[in-house]
Amino acid sequence: MRKFNHNLIENGLKNLIVLGTCYEYGKVNGKVSEKFNCKPLIPYGLAKLKLLNSILDLKKKYNFKFAWLRPFFVYGYNSKRKSLYSIVKELDKGKNINLQVCGKLVRDFLSIDYLCKVIFKLIKLNKDIGILNVCSGKKISVKNFIKKILENKRKLVNINMNGKNPNFFEPNYFWGDTKKLKKILSSN
Repeated sequence: MRKFNHNLIENGLKNLIVLGTCYEYGKVNGKVSEKFNCKPLIPYGLAKLKLLNSILDLKKKYNFKFAWLRPFFVYGYNSKRKSLYSIVKELDKGKNINLQVCGKLVRDFLSIDYLCKVIFKLIKLNKDIGILNVCSGKKISVKNFIKKILENKRKLVNINMNGKNPNFFEPNYFWGDTKKLKKILSSN
């Protein structure tokens, strides 16, 4: 990916938008802004941060507009990928699934529809944005998120909300700061 982006810029691309990840921040509890010092713990976050740094090095040599988007916990239906959202939707459809989650984890969930709207707006703005959290800015527990998206509330009995956080690299409570995002989206 690094060579691909470098080739684009070196051959005259004037506007580059790249999706990073909130996992670049590492294991941080609380609200994080774009100014936060990243300390990723997993290869995915490390690779994204390495790519970001290579693009920032290119900015020193070439004149181009750049946006590095850090989406938080994106949800939406995807039939090929098993996610919390898709599993809960399968429960709604009557599939017999026993789910165990850590209901007390706090996350910043973002719909895929909203993420797409933000990307479209940024393309139209054609501005040099830099790093940008793409998030709701709202903290919600996994338990309350499930209750919100589960249409058939009787299916809640199939979900054990008392599981432990299975991922050593994820904090217990983590959400994004939307100050910069709101400012950009309110322009033009």
